[in-house]
Amino acid sequence: MKYGLCLPIFANPGAIHFRTPGLKKVDWELIEKIAIYADKNNFDSLFIADHLSLGQNDKIYECMTTLSAIAAITENIKLFPIHLCNSFRNIYLCANQIMTIQDISKGRMGVFYDYGWREKEFNSYKYQFKNKELRISEMDESIGILKKLLSENTSNNNGTYPTIGFSKQSKTEIWMGEANNRSMVKSIVKYADVFNSMPCSVEGISEKIKTIYNEANNQSRDIESIGISLETQLLVRESEKEVKDAIRYLLSLQKFNKSDDQDIITQLKEVDPDFSSNPSYKILQRNYLIGTPSQINDKITAYKNIGVQHFMLWPLDVPDFTSINLFAEHFVNSK
Repeated sequence: MKYGLCLPIFANPGAIHFRTPGLKKVDWELIEKIAIYADKNNFDSLFIADHLSLGQNDKIYECMTTLSAIAAITENIKLFPIHLCNSFRNIYLCANQIMTIQDISKGRMGVFYDYGWREKEFNSYKYQFKNKELRISEMDESIGILKKLLSENTSNNNGTYPTIGFSKQSKTEIWMGEANNRSMVKSIVKYADVFNSMPCSVEGISEKIKTIYNEANNQSRDIESIGISLETQLLVRESEKEVKDAIRYLLSLQKFNKSDDQDIITQLKEVDPDFSSNPSYKILQRNYLIGTPSQINDKITAYKNIGVQHFMLWPLDVPDFTSINLFAEHFVNSK
């Protein structure tokens, strides 16, 4: 089992359903501290979301710039964007950025690719927001080009495309998700080394895996060649009382929230019909890794039993390090 941390590059106080409810503002020193901690404490991966506006006052660190900075201050850990948006970058520029970070990181860069969904971001940055099927189609074409660029000697391409990279590149692992669109599922099976699911229950991701494997059979692809990852939220305390106290504290921060989340809530409902913006404790434990170490161990075992191999973790209580420390102690460093 592999474990990664998602870096808190945006704040969303009190929004227990969305990633960073403990943060009131973006803080580079905290991002840097978590990245170095993960690198030194045997986490497998770090992830940075690719959005142009998100959370408190729509303030968010830009993904590829931040990945480059993280590459320079870490030594061993794998680095990934989350849902790198095809529509935000020319594919040749994107390939150049990836190869540059690969070189800086000495081969630790992976690519988690997507087509983008948040219309507000497209409009505010003057990108054309095309219909979903067209965005997926353009992404499919781009990732085919990207895989070709990343696998060839780009310094000797006979003018077919720009000379954009370095003559020797480490293999760049390709991640993709989600499983709620037929065209996207076809692209995932066609191109991805790893399928990733947004947060959901054991039963929910089990159904998604079936969808991916059914398409793999359609494309005559070996299902064993597709890795399975789960992005989820994390809150760990030694006792259930402490867990519930922590949740109450995080919810109390809603009074500081100045984010515009309705479109995010709509998107989350699309991939999880049972989603609630005011979830009960039972729903939180069903959909995320929330509880005592023993409870979380049981949940991880259940996910592992249906094929999950990698967890992308959003510690809900940052800037507090309690969840990160306890998870490192009980899971990462006990492997």
